[in-house]
Amino acid sequence: MKKLLKILKWLAIIVALLALAAWTFINFHPVFGGKPDEGSLKRIQASKAYNRALGKFENQEPTPLITSDYKPSLWNWVARMFESQQGQSPATPMPTVPLAADAMQKNGNIVWFGHSTVLFRLDNQTFLTDPVFYNASPLPLVGINPFKMTHRHSISELPPIDVVLISHDHYDHLDYRSIPKIDRIAKRFIVPLGVKAHLTRWGVDANKITEMDWDERTQAGNTQITLVPARHFSGRTMNERDITLWGGYVIQAPDLKYYYSADSGYGKHYAAIAAQHAPFDLVMIENGAYDDNWAFIHEKPEETLQALHDLGGKKVLPIHWGKFDMANHGWKEPITRLLNDVQGQPEIQFATPKIGQVFNVNEPLPQEKWWQGVE
Repeated sequence: MKKLLKILKWLAIIVALLALAAWTFINFHPVFGGKPDEGSLKRIQASKAYNRALGKFENQEPTPLITSDYKPSLWNWVARMFESQQGQSPATPMPTVPLAADAMQKNGNIVWFGHSTVLFRLDNQTFLTDPVFYNASPLPLVGINPFKMTHRHSISELPPIDVVLISHDHYDHLDYRSIPKIDRIAKRFIVPLGVKAHLTRWGVDANKITEMDWDERTQAGNTQITLVPARHFSGRTMNERDITLWGGYVIQAPDLKYYYSADSGYGKHYAAIAAQHAPFDLVMIENGAYDDNWAFIHEKPEETLQALHDLGGKKVLPIHWGKFDMANHGWKEPITRLLNDVQGQPEIQFATPKIGQVFNVNEPLPQEKWWQGVE
């Protein structure tokens, strides 16, 4: 009996120490980001998107995070890492292309790095969206890892960056391990309200960061950049949600105009963005990680197509697919369904480049169905 009590005592001590370690990690590790300073807080509280009574940002229309009986939790997140179904990740490496040294020498050039990381050249400037070059998790070796690729791109391949556009603070869009390395080659970061605090905690000079509200504009050379609404949410911990803003971007250079949706469920904001900013020379729009359990914060391919009709999108780069297993659908399903849905609508052209492949928006778009050769 005494031996059993001693074992139970040590088990209780171990559990308590593990709980303390987890609490310490969550509350003090920089991966979870920083807290807004006084200046940012004033701007946050003055935003029309901010509900001061609730102390958080809100979407333009009611957007429940969960739309089923599914209960998000740390346990569910951990369990899902070991329950990936066949076909949700490639069984063999995806064919990818090493980044060409001259990739960004011509205006209109674009490179997709999978998911929502896009490199492009406008107005003799180089832009980079949501740079994630590691895994989409707070833990470096555990969680949502990139798919197998024939060539895994690294930050060392990137050219100097004029502007980094961050859409929100989720791990698959704001990467703690990538940002300090990107900072060494980037002149400027543009982020939604509240996200500046994460970057400054990770060592980025506050003077390099422009923090923006919905429909606010800033200049980068001759290019006008506008943060526009999206239907989504934010947060880097389970118990802190929507204390930073989220959004997409309209990037208007003298000769070309792009729309980058970032993460968004389908909503009325697309028509409003089109009314104010269309036409677009390229629409980069999310198409992946959708699920009936969270039907309003990510859009299904059919909704992506409806959004393109709302936006008047003619040339389209589907994003938010092809790199991470983040939902209960096959990894090929988003692009397959989208291309099937658009049949008979030749006015919409989809670019389907391999990851790392350079193409130009003013030239014929790459349309190889490269995923069909991947198991």
